[in-house]
Amino acid sequence: MNSTSLQEFVSRVREARRISFGDLRRLQRDILPGRLTTREDAELLLSLDRTVHKADPDWTVYLVSTVRDFVVWGMVPVGKVDAAKAEWLALASKGSKAARAIAKAVMDNACEVDSAVVAGLGRSRICSGASPEHDTGAEAEAALSDEQVSPSCPQSGSVNQMAA
Repeated sequence: MNSTSLQEFVSRVREARRISFGDLRRLQRDILPGRLTTREDAELLLSLDRTVHKADPDWTVYLVSTVRDFVVWGMVPVGKVDAAKAEWLALASKGSKAARAIAKAVMDNACEVDSAVVAGLGRSRICSGASPEHDTGAEAEAALSDEQVSPSCPQSGSVNQMAA
């Protein structure tokens, strides 16, 4: 992926303050046809979510699934959410309309979650590969349930809490 083309895309969409159906398809097909590979690219997409006023209904679904996959499977430690990952995600997604849905999707798909992260979120139990019935972004979350990526964790499919 060419970061320059993503930056150009983000600049153009920011100026228009909307993400159309065509913009989203161009992003998926031409600019990010695979997956996110850098924090900077993820941060660009999250910043875009903060600035657009109108977006195609599939934008949130795309953003949540793309950032979720990057955080869980594209960042070290793979499959785990440690305190450093959680802190980065919280800072990067601050102000994003999809922040809560992204956090929930990440927690639901990680094989292991640092106990400090769980305590910080005030959650007593984390489920893996479960349905994404999230608090916000119901449309996006309903659509995500159709394409939910079940983690192939070495631990019998359930999320383990990592020692703090």
